[in-house]
Amino acid sequence: MKYRFDVDQTGGRLAYLQWLGKSGVAELGLPAAFAAPARSIVERERVRQLEAGDEAAGPSPALTDPVLPALSASADTIAGLIAARDAERDRIRQRDSDIGLLVSSNKALRRELQALKVRRWRDEETIHALDEELAKTRHTRDAATRRSRQLADEVASLSARWCSFTGWLAARPHANGTGVGRRPILPADTPFFKCGFRLSNAGAIAGTTVKRIKSAPSGMLTFGPYVNLAPGTSAVTVDARLYRRLPVLANFKLDVVCDDARQTIACRKFRLHSLAHWQHSELIFTVWDGETYSDFEMRIWAHKGIALEIGRIDLYQLVEESSPASFQDS
Repeated sequence: MKYRFDVDQTGGRLAYLQWLGKSGVAELGLPAAFAAPARSIVERERVRQLEAGDEAAGPSPALTDPVLPALSASADTIAGLIAARDAERDRIRQRDSDIGLLVSSNKALRRELQALKVRRWRDEETIHALDEELAKTRHTRDAATRRSRQLADEVASLSARWCSFTGWLAARPHANGTGVGRRPILPADTPFFKCGFRLSNAGAIAGTTVKRIKSAPSGMLTFGPYVNLAPGTSAVTVDARLYRRLPVLANFKLDVVCDDARQTIACRKFRLHSLAHWQHSELIFTVWDGETYSDFEMRIWAHKGIALEIGRIDLYQLVEESSPASFQDS
């Protein structure tokens, strides 16, 4: 700056003020207020030159012009701006000091200030405690979700084992010569979708069977027949297959519910193989005394893309009956 502008000469000082007003503020990152006095001085000098009829009254001289008009007292401009900035800082500092002195000399203000500080500390402690409590709640919720999933898997496994054992027990003749018979609840020669079963939008009737539409989303295929079951052991059988080769393996879920689907009596998953033909699946369940509902329904659920076809659904009540061998022995 000293090499470019000779502040010992009036021309150098005026050139410096012209540069400061035009582009110096932007280049140095200074507030625009610093350029206002410089522009004012340059403008006054230009007016003076116009009134005097000087040759420099035309366009403002360039920064590199060797000859510049005289400018009195312009060397003190920057010092005056810096002094104004320092005076503003001193005024703000003095105001803060006066506020502090007023607070320190007034008991009520001191109490109010202390109360505000305490309230801020308490708010920070409360926020910290709430964050910790929220983190603990999230951890407890995640743990409960994991335990619930594990418990559901264990219940499903035990239910499958119990159904297998019950089926074996039902097919095994008793020691006193009695066996377990099957009393049909639904008509034998009628398609199941005409015996009270309903089809969802995912099902399409194909003769006497129901096929699941290929593009249908995951969900129920059929449900019903909304009947009243007597207390005791019952069984529902499903004849199903995969009518396409892919996927090779697929699952469907069969469950028994009542009380407007609010109570689940039994639930089981069955696996189908596309190379096999019709596969016979059975779910044995128990209706206890007091479950006098008239809307027992059997529901079949499958994932999207499974080519599931249901050929027949039968519902039986298992009853004890004497075997022919017992009469021959007697």
